[in-house]
Amino acid sequence: MRKASMLRFTENLEGVQHNQRSCFRHIYHIMIQKFPGLDEVAWKPAEAYNLKSFNAAMEELGLTNMEAKLWMEKHETSTWARHAFDHSVRCPLSFNIISLAFQNWLKELNCKPIITLVMEYENKLHDLMFKRRYAEMKDDGIVPRVEMKLEGNKFFSSKYDVLPADVGEEWSVTHRSEANPTCQVNLTRRHCSCGEWEATGVPCVHVLVVLVHEGREDYNTFVDDFFTVERYRVAYDGYILTLPDIDQWRKCTNPTVLPPPMVHMPN
Repeated sequence: MRKASMLRFTENLEGVQHNQRSCFRHIYHIMIQKFPGLDEVAWKPAEAYNLKSFNAAMEELGLTNMEAKLWMEKHETSTWARHAFDHSVRCPLSFNIISLAFQNWLKELNCKPIITLVMEYENKLHDLMFKRRYAEMKDDGIVPRVEMKLEGNKFFSSKYDVLPADVGEEWSVTHRSEANPTCQVNLTRRHCSCGEWEATGVPCVHVLVVLVHEGREDYNTFVDDFFTVERYRVAYDGYILTLPDIDQWRKCTNPTVLPPPMVHMPN
């Protein structure tokens, strides 16, 4: 049964671009059991936005514990390291919080009978869809969460210096602290050498530095279409049919499904 379900699932994904990631939070818990004392050093490679930062973080991990570094290198980098993700997904998360959020959303239904759970789950879905559609009434543009991030990056842009390059829409952006490297920004190619813009689809602080320096206010045009209100509307354009009360359900004529016989295991 499980094999047949997986075959149908695979057939439905034919022609659809998809990839698989591993939750680094789970990898980390296994790692610290094998190699105690790594703490934040273990997370740095997973959270690096570019290859240079990733290599530096892996080198630091090796200096802390070479066996841990060799153990991590056995895992496919594209499944757990942020810099190697498929950036067309526009999700830089290296750990899975979606399932946790879903479980917390349904935690008050976990111990209820299956029929009650299904019906109350449906009510929660209807309420969620209504709230999301109500949120769509906002003017066109980008979603509020991204607007807040842009404003935050704009606020920190005052700590950077910018130097235009000789060709094209390219600039060098340097933090006034020597601890931070210089980044190259190209607005035409939508590229920043820090890697954050490509990974998230949202302009990083280096891009905002350039836009502020050039006196431009069209920040939203450099945000990926994924974060537009129009895409949000498409995502919640469908609807869910309501279920009648259980008293109105059609009487089932199928045989009663009984649980398996109880077997007492030997002591």
